[in-house]
Amino acid sequence: NNFSHNDRFGNEAVALQISVEQADDLHMENLCLFIDDVLCGFFMYHVSHDGQYAIVNHLKVDYAYPRIFDYLTYEGVGKIASESIPYVNLEMDLGIPGLRTHKMELGPTDFFKKYTIIPQ
Repeated sequence: NNFSHNDRFGNEAVALQISVEQADDLHMENLCLFIDDVLCGFFMYHVSHDGQYAIVNHLKVDYAYPRIFDYLTYEGVGKIASESIPYVNLEMDLGIPGLRTHKMELGPTDFFKKYTIIPQ
């Protein structure tokens, strides 16, 4: 419950559950941060089939700890870099203006194509 600020519809919990269920198929990796034996953050990602991109599926922290988000981001991206993966899709902007602004300030080198899939 401490890992989310804006999940009033429960979408993050559903997305996390699906990621965990598909972790083996996606070859999901994770980095967990424990403070005094308590899980205080986790960073989950998978690598694209060509090994060029790490896609961060979930990055959640307990915001009771100052700068914990920045620290776990730094450690997670460092783990990806140590695997010689050149690009990281750090966060989806989900159309949220503040998050998109933040991502643009990071100086992206490229963008994934966006698709909308509608069942027939």
